[in-house]
Order: sequence, then C-alpha cells, then structure tokens
Amino acid sequence: LAIIYALLIGLKVTDDGFIGWSLVGSGDSIGLSRAGWYYALVSMPIYQYFVFRWLWRIAIWWRFLHSLSRMKLSLVPSHPDREGGLGILENGQMAFLLIIAAMSAVMSANLYIHMIHTGAALKSQVPTIVAFVLVSILFVAGPLFFFVGTLMKAKHRGLFSYGDLGDALFRAFDEKWTVKSYEEKRDMLGSADPSSLADYGYAYEVVAAMRPVPFSKSGLMATAAVALVPFVPLLLHVYSIKEILRQLMGILG
Repeated sequence: LAIIYALLIGLKVTDDGFIGWSLVGSGDSIGLSRAGWYYALVSMPIYQYFVFRWLWRIAIWWRFLHSLSRMKLSLVPSHPDREGGLGILENGQMAFLLIIAAMSAVMSANLYIHMIHTGAALKSQVPTIVAFVLVSILFVAGPLFFFVGTLMKAKHRGLFSYGDLGDALFRAFDEKWTVKSYEEKRDMLGSADPSSLADYGYAYEVVAAMRPVPFSKSGLMATAAVALVPFVPLLLHVYSIKEILRQLMGILG
C-alpha cells in the first residue's frame, strides 16, 4: 500500500508553472529530476510505510481501549488521579505525541512550499494549522471518550457512597463532641477525630472532582504544544529573527 500510494503521488507531474527541486524542463517536456525520482521511489515509500504502520497500530489501540471500556471495571472513585484509577491510560496516549510531531513537521514543510509557490500569506494558513491542532487533540483524547459512561457511573456511585459515609461520620463526631462540657472538649487537641474529618473531606473532594474523560488539562496543553511547535519556523517567512526577538522583548518588558 505504501509503495502504490507513493508512486501515485510521487510520479504525478503537474505543469502548474512552478519548477522546484523535484521537476525539470518546461512545457510539454517537464518531468521528474533525479531528486524527484529519488523522492518518488525511495523517500515517499519509506515515509508512507511508517505512516500506514502507525495508523494500523493506532487502530489496534483504539479497538483495545473500546473493548476495555466495555468490561466491568472496578474503579475507585477516591483515587487521587481523579479518574478512578484510569489515569495510566493518559500516559499511554502521550506516547503518540511523537507521531503528531512528525506529522506536524511534514505539514509545516508543505505549507511553507505552498506559501513560496503561491505567495499565500501566513494568515491564510492559520485555519489549516488550527484545524490540525484540533484534530491532533481529538486523535490523542478520542479513544478516552469510550470511558465517559463508566467514569460518570463511578462518580455518581462514589458521591452517594461517600455522602452516606460523611453523614455517619459527621453525626458521630457531632454526637461525641458537641455534648461535652468545655473542659472535656479540650481533650480534642490530642484526638485523631478532627484529622479523620479532614481526611474524609479530601477524599470527598477527589470524588466530586472526578473527570468524565481520563485526560487532564496538562495533557491537552502538551498535545497542542507539540502540534504547534513545528509551525513556528513559518514565522520566519514573514518576520526576521530580529523582529521576532524585538517583539518578544517588548512583550516581556
């Protein structure tokens, strides 16, 4: 598939008035240069091979997560990752950031060639870049949405369970300490009861803060950053390094 796709794309010669490193000649005699043949027969097939290989792995991973989400998972609502213990899945998704970086670099290069060829402004490419970033986020976080139903059920179950536990705990604390005399209440300084209430409060806050998707804000920002960084060199097509540094100093100053 990689070889067929690469040959269909790489050997396609279009006379659009632009002669680059991959084409030679003019008019009806336009054809591939030696670099163009190398691109079509070597570089492109190797690149497409790795692309299709990773797409296959991703498809298998998505299917695995879908199957996992349909199992009867024993989630812990008070787990400190605020995802019932599924936070490890986000770490697995972060492994795909390398693929996003590679795709972003290739897309950035293609946009640069398009800008040089057509004279298009960088602003006109912003919608494409934004769309790529959004697709990258969906690519990483997408399969984690399979667990929305499971996490929401675990959260509701945890709120009811910990709500009932809190009612019993605070009633016992109230019955034990509020009826005591002033002198007896001073014994609370050496008691573990207030600490128990504080620990329960933390556990309840964790349950109440459970996320419907095992994907944090830090993961979201990391994905967006990895997708955007390869597009930064496009600024050099519009601004010089001195201008960029001058504007950064102005912002920081």
